[in-house]
Amino acid sequence: MFGFKKKIKEEPITEDKVTEDTITEEVDVPVDEVEEAVDEDAKVSENKVEFDLARALGKTESGLKNEFYVYQIKELMSKVVKIASPEEFFKGSGEVMATELIKYGICEISVTPFSYQYCKNIEQKIGKHKIKFSAMLDYPFGQSSFRARGAEVREALKNGLDGITLTVPKTEIFVATAGRVKPQLSKLSNITKNRLGFAIDADCPTETLKKAFKAVEGIKASHISLIVDKVFGETLIVAVKTALSLKGNKKLYVYASTLSIDELSSLIELKVDKVYLQNAAETAKALSEKFGVEM
Repeated sequence: MFGFKKKIKEEPITEDKVTEDTITEEVDVPVDEVEEAVDEDAKVSENKVEFDLARALGKTESGLKNEFYVYQIKELMSKVVKIASPEEFFKGSGEVMATELIKYGICEISVTPFSYQYCKNIEQKIGKHKIKFSAMLDYPFGQSSFRARGAEVREALKNGLDGITLTVPKTEIFVATAGRVKPQLSKLSNITKNRLGFAIDADCPTETLKKAFKAVEGIKASHISLIVDKVFGETLIVAVKTALSLKGNKKLYVYASTLSIDELSSLIELKVDKVYLQNAAETAKALSEKFGVEM
């Protein structure tokens, strides 16, 4: 005899028919796969927003990103002042230098008295509202006589320099002779209607630096420039933090030959008002190359 199977009619399972024998199969999906899917959705959404914004502005997405980074770099470099030597102004190179600095958002050049003759000529060609000049006097030793200092301050005022910084003697000497030097600095500041600033060398023990800041505490002045040519790494940060804690109502500038991008960023994060650099344009170039943008 041939065997046969009884045909059973299949019925859908409804709520009233669910029993313990009714098993619902669950599929385990790894958490990382879920997160990856969510990230992909977020990226799609983000890219869509960027694309829509770029399209609304009539730009490409890459062009929009370039403009964003350019803006950020210029914002950072607006706190940087170019330290220029007299040689950089020879044979018309001063105008080229100023034009390049403006491109990177650097709008101030610090000069010595030997360069005054070039400043007005550059302002006339480029525009005074685009670039300004400030003076660093008696740098780097700060050992000129009171009469000579007075003459330099008056000359800077006569030439229309926007800011004037006078170097005090080497920090240890300044602290030791503060009683005699302070009245002189106060008189010189009065000549500028208290717009004068003082440059103090940070290449000294922290306690000596504190005494130097205490010495200028009572003198009316616009700013203090901390010279950090020979101060690096953590010592640099400690010196700047010390200066910030003692500057009072005066602005704090940092005067350096060269700084790395990381060092410059650290100083800006500490809220110094300006950073003076010899390699200002080179630093801006390095930033633009780091982020792959054209300026």
